Amino acid sequence: MSSLLDILIAYTNIIFLQKLKMAKITQKGMWIKISSLKGADKENYIISNACLLIGAIAWGFHLASVGALGGEYAEDATTATEFNIARICVVIFWGIGIYFYSKFLATQDELLKKYHSYLAVGGFLGFVLIGMILSLLSPYFGFKPTFYEYLLASLFGIFLAAFKFHRKYLS
Repeated sequence: MSSLLDILIAYTNIIFLQKLKMAKITQKGMWIKISSLKGADKENYIISNACLLIGAIAWGFHLASVGALGGEYAEDATTATEFNIARICVVIFWGIGIYFYSKFLATQDELLKKYHSYLAVGGFLGFVLIGMILSLLSPYFGFKPTFYEYLLASLFGIFLAAFKFHRKYLS
C-alpha cells in the first residue's frame, strides 16, 4: 500500500510540475525573460515594473527638490504642489508595484525566490559596505556622497550577487 501511495504522490507531483511554468533567468543572472512568463504572472510582473518605474521618476523629482542629487534645496519644496504630488505618486505607485510584485513572486518556484533573495541581499550589502566606506572616507577627500553614489553602491552589490547566483546555480 505504501508503494502505491508513493507512486500516486510522484504522479501528482509530475502533473503539478508540468503545469508550473516558471520565469527563466537570463543575461548571466541580470534579467528575467519576460516571454517565459505566462498569463497572470506576466501581467503582474509587467504592472509591478511599470509602477515601480513611474514611482522612481517621481522619486527623482522629489530628490531634486530636496537637494539630494547634489543641488540646492528648493525654496518651495514643502509648499509647491508639483513636489507634493510627486511625493504622493511615489507612495501610491510603489505601493501598487510592491503589491503586484508580491503576487508575482508568490507563484514562482524556489529557484526564482532564491534569486530574488540573492539580489536583495547583494543590493543591501553594496549599499551598506560600499556606502559606509564612501561615508567614512568622505571627510578626508572633501567629497559629499549623494543619493547617486549610494544607488551605484547598491547596484554594484546587485550586479555582483547576480553573477554569483548565475555561477552557483545556473552554470
